[in-house]
Amino acid sequence: MIEQTIEDLEQQYETFEKELSKYLGLVEKIGAKEIKMQTAHLYRRVVGEECDTVKMLLCMRVMKDHMLPGDEIVDEPDDFDGRYLKIRFLLPRKLHKKKKIR
Repeated sequence: MIEQTIEDLEQQYETFEKELSKYLGLVEKIGAKEIKMQTAHLYRRVVGEECDTVKMLLCMRVMKDHMLPGDEIVDEPDDFDGRYLKIRFLLPRKLHKKKKIR
C-alpha cells in the first residue's frame, strides 16, 4: 500500500476542485441551467480509468463540498461505491468558499 501524505491529499483535492470548477464553468457558458454529474465522470477527467479508493473518496468529498444551496444529491448508493454518487448542480454557479481537508 502506498502511503499518501496530507500534502498529497491536499494537492489531489485541489486538482479535483479545479477540474470540477472548470467543467461547471464550461457547461454554464453553453447556457445550461443545471447539470447532473457522477463522481466517476470527474474522477476519469482527473485520474483516468484506474480506480484508487482514497482518490475516489477525495473526489466524492470535493463534489459534496462544491454543493451550494439548491444543489442536490440525486443518487448516493448504499454500498458506498463512490463512482455512482450523482449530484445535480444548478447553474450559474456562485462563488463559494473552498473547504480544507485538514
